[in-house]
Amino acid sequence: MNIFRQKKQKILRFLFGSFSATALMFTFQACYGMPNDYFPVRGKVVSETTGEPLSDVRVGLIGGFEYEYGMTDSTGDFYVNAHEGRDSVRLAFRHIDSETGGLSGQYAPLDSAFSREEIMENPLVIKMKENSVE
Repeated sequence: MNIFRQKKQKILRFLFGSFSATALMFTFQACYGMPNDYFPVRGKVVSETTGEPLSDVRVGLIGGFEYEYGMTDSTGDFYVNAHEGRDSVRLAFRHIDSETGGLSGQYAPLDSAFSREEIMENPLVIKMKENSVE
């Protein structure tokens, strides 16, 4: 009888332990998603006239969600994630006005499309034109 009880306890521990590990895996996946859902889009934004790197440029995915954007750093470099299922990516570049924080900075807005091959081969180099002063 004692042997039967020990085997029963062993089986129950195994089952409940398996359920706990499975629940943990599902919770992790729900919170953090599956790995490799995205691929990186990297590049540099520079002034078309001077070639100098531009900071404070918002780089967003067109057709994506509001939170899918990045900002250029002081060296003009940016990094955003695009969804894995895309063959091409459309990006919107908007210079941020450092005084007002608005999207109407010193450089004209630019929208561009890139194939996945272009993105994966080399980091993108984006040249933005200055807004004309009238």
